[in-house]
Amino acid sequence: SLGGGLATLCAFDVAMQMPSLGHSLTVITFGSPRVGNWRFKSLYSRRVLTTWRFVNQYDGITKMPKILYRHVGTCVLVLQNSEILPDPSPVEIDLIHNRFQAIYHYLPTY
Repeated sequence: SLGGGLATLCAFDVAMQMPSLGHSLTVITFGSPRVGNWRFKSLYSRRVLTTWRFVNQYDGITKMPKILYRHVGTCVLVLQNSEILPDPSPVEIDLIHNRFQAIYHYLPTY
């Protein structure tokens, strides 16, 4: 989770410091928490065009922190049966990503 959050912040920093590279960056994270507010999300989305955020179905860390923070990029939900659901709707996320068990935050569960 810390690595995913840092990768997101690093990509944003690179995109801000070297605008010519920003649009060519691709960021892929696993189990990343939310790292910025709505303004950060808006700026990030304009600077870093490709971000894939893999989320285990029961990994609650990816829902943290709950207040004022927003995710960036496209969610890819990894279901318990190893199927993936790319870019799920908010309704699908609420129905599927609703339990938290700490064991599902470990990388082997992805």
